[in-house]
Parts: sequence; C-alpha cells; structure tokens
Amino acid sequence: MERSIVAARNLLQALLLFLLIASPATAITIIPHDAEVSGRYVRLGDVAEITGADAVISRNLEKAVLGFAPPAGRQRIIPLETIRMRVLQEGFTPREVRIEGREPTVIRRGVRLSRETMREVLERELASWPEGAGAHFQITRLPEEPILPEGPLSFRVTLPRRVTSNFSVRLTVKVGGEGAEEEKIFFVPVHATRIVNVVVPVHPIAKGARIEAADVRVERRDGFSLPRDAVHDSAEVVGRIARRLLLEGKPLTSSAIERERLVRRGDKVRLVARFGGIEVTAEGTAFENGGLGESIRVRNKESKKIIIGRVSGPREVLVTYE
Repeated sequence: MERSIVAARNLLQALLLFLLIASPATAITIIPHDAEVSGRYVRLGDVAEITGADAVISRNLEKAVLGFAPPAGRQRIIPLETIRMRVLQEGFTPREVRIEGREPTVIRRGVRLSRETMREVLERELASWPEGAGAHFQITRLPEEPILPEGPLSFRVTLPRRVTSNFSVRLTVKVGGEGAEEEKIFFVPVHATRIVNVVVPVHPIAKGARIEAADVRVERRDGFSLPRDAVHDSAEVVGRIARRLLLEGKPLTSSAIERERLVRRGDKVRLVARFGGIEVTAEGTAFENGGLGESIRVRNKESKKIIIGRVSGPREVLVTYE
C-alpha cells in the first residue's frame, strides 16, 4: 500500500514537472479595442492592449504592422485572424498567445480641405501666370471638399501652356512629411476673359468700298472670342478696301480688307530708281496687283528684265535692281 502511495506521488510530481516545462513561462494576452489612427498604417499597438510580456517584447509587438489604414474619415475592421497571424510572424507559437475580445474597428482621422483654401491657392497661381497677363480668370467649379489625412499640406498647380477661353488646371495636394506623403489630384475648370480693343463697322460696308474713319469704331470685346486676325487699331483699316461685305458690329479682320490697289496686274507703270539726288525713270508692266508699300514684280520695257519694286503711288513703282 505504501509503495502505491509513493508511486502515485512520483507520478504526480513528474506530471507537474512536464506541465511546467511544456507551458510558456509568460502567457501573452492581446485584448483588441476600437481605435482612431492618423498614419497610413495600422499597428498592433493602435488596436490592442498587450499584457503578460516584458517591456521589450511589448514594444516590438506594438510596432507590428497589421495593414493599411482606411482612407481619411473612413473605417475598417481588423480580423482577429490577422492579429493572430501577425503575432505568429513575430516568432511566437499559438500556445504562447491568447486573444480576448472582438474584432476591432479602426477609424482614420481626417481634416476637411475647404473650397476657400483651394480657391486661394488657384487664384494666387493664376494671378502670377505670365501667360495670363491682362486676363481675368473665373474658377467655374471647385471639387467637393475632400477629407484628407492629418498632416502638413503642400500644393502644386499645373497650368496649361497657353491661355484659352476655357481650360483645366491640375491641383495636386500632398499630405504628410518626406517619405510618407499621400497625394490627391483634382482637375479644376477655369474660364478666361481678356478685354481688348477691336475695330467694327458702324454700318454695312460693301465689297470693294474704301473704308473711311467714319465707317468704323473701336469697341471693347473679349479677346478670346475674337478671330485670330482681328484688327485692334482703326489706323490699320482706314484707307483699305473691303474684300467682301462687312457687317455692322462684326469685328474686322485683316483677311477681310486689303490695301487700295494703286497698281493692277497688266498696268503700264512708271519705274523710278533714286540714287542720292539722281532720279532715273523707265517704263514697265506690272505682273501683280499692289497697294501702297507692297512689293510686286515688274518687267522693264527696255531691258525686258523682271525686277522687284515697291508701289509708291498710283501706277508708280520704286525699283530695286538685283
């Protein structure tokens, strides 16, 4: 009987010793909880309390990354299995870790970027744009106010190569510091106007009619809505000939007018060559129509050579010999 008692006592001691050796010295308990974060990543220390481990092990586990944080102002649930697998990746065995509680919900803190701030940034860049000198810009539509992650903001505005009546501006917003930046891109429509002088007829002008000062006036119009060759100075119009019917109030263009033809093709012209105080004249035949100051080709009657001259008066050409 005594032998049985001793044997049972030895067996119990052996069993206790086995359990002591097989069990971890310190069981780690992880208690998940809901949390708010501000960075790009969710770490174990953000969403759980860690007990049963020394300070060094706790700090290392707290730094373990569980995944990306949700977008600013949004939330996501971290599965318990994700937490468990991440702890195992740190070198712990399933028997050394106990997770108590439910799956934690993570919300990422964010700040709202106001339209006033976006407008100020865009207007400042447009005002200093060399290509936009003299133009007035109207931002036609700003994006909905986005919720951005917390952190310092920086802006970059990308403008088109040239100004047109309607164009888009690229607004890039960066959040965060060096190496941890997040970027948002918006395309903002802009309408531009540039008020300039333009010459318009005060009444219809018939084709072939000579334009006088009383026939036109100068008005202020949006330059972006005008033809490329619109005439802005009335001095460029007076004395010219209408190449087609010119309508009242419609901007005049350089293609719609021409110089008065002082020489017509086939005309017998007086050729003039001046050297110092000496003037030499000859007869010739015009090969082209020409207005005052325009260069035309002329055949010299005596030499039969074709020469270039500038129209200097009615049927008169100032000749330059080559």
